[in-house]
Amino acid sequence: MLLLFLDSGLRRAEMANLRFGDLDLKGKRVRVIGKGGKIGIVPFSSRTAKALIKAFNRNYKEKITKREQDSLVSLAQRAWNALFNRYS
Repeated sequence: MLLLFLDSGLRRAEMANLRFGDLDLKGKRVRVIGKGGKIGIVPFSSRTAKALIKAFNRNYKEKITKREQDSLVSLAQRAWNALFNRYS
């Protein structure tokens, strides 16, 4: 996820609000809700796509359910907030 953040140039809040379904790994893009509620499509590199696929395959071998997606979001929000609070 850190590679996605660096590669895409997303804002902290945009990263924290990402859902699993927002990622298009084949198309190498992510759908984000930006300032003012605007929806945008942001590209990322093949390297980032490969890293995300590898991480998801390693950590989520079974299909992710909607409930698990929501828990991933809250976990990601806590992780990102801790990371940015520590280094900002």
